[in-house]
Amino acid sequence: MTGQRTVHALRSRAQRLLSVGAAVTRTWRLLGACTRVAAGSGSKFDHAFKFDLVASAFAYGTPDAELLDYEYGSAAGSSVRASRQAVKREKVTDRVFLYQYMPAGEYLHVRWRELPSRAVHEDRVDLRPMLPRNMTGHCVYFEVVDAQLFVYLFPPPYAYAPVRRVTGSPYAAKYQIYPPVRE
Repeated sequence: MTGQRTVHALRSRAQRLLSVGAAVTRTWRLLGACTRVAAGSGSKFDHAFKFDLVASAFAYGTPDAELLDYEYGSAAGSSVRASRQAVKREKVTDRVFLYQYMPAGEYLHVRWRELPSRAVHEDRVDLRPMLPRNMTGHCVYFEVVDAQLFVYLFPPPYAYAPVRRVTGSPYAAKYQIYPPVRE
């Protein structure tokens, strides 16, 4: 009789655990759906925005550009940008690294002067279709080479980025998202 009770107790405990497990699974699915909805509506994530024209100049041999203005922002009005005074004086910093809890950028606007020719170039990239829904741990990085703006997405060290790896890059895990890489 004791053996039967033990089997019955184990069976009922297993059924309770399975029902709790199903509830937890349903809760995680619901939270995942809420996160996907929120990510498209200006949610904030711990992620980084970076550029370094000094490192680019070192990697490519010569300084190619002088930054005149930049803005990584969202329609909600929050953005990382050069100060108005620096833009007015054309003395914008040549490197920025910012890692914080902020909305994922919907666009990147960059204006620069090509040093050899002194020609001024400007580009605005719509990042919405290029960035993952969850930006946690990612880094948006840009560099300019001559008249071309390049935008990269560094994935977090524990994830796989769904974009193509740039071959021959001087950086370890750099993923080009703009301009689109042709297959």
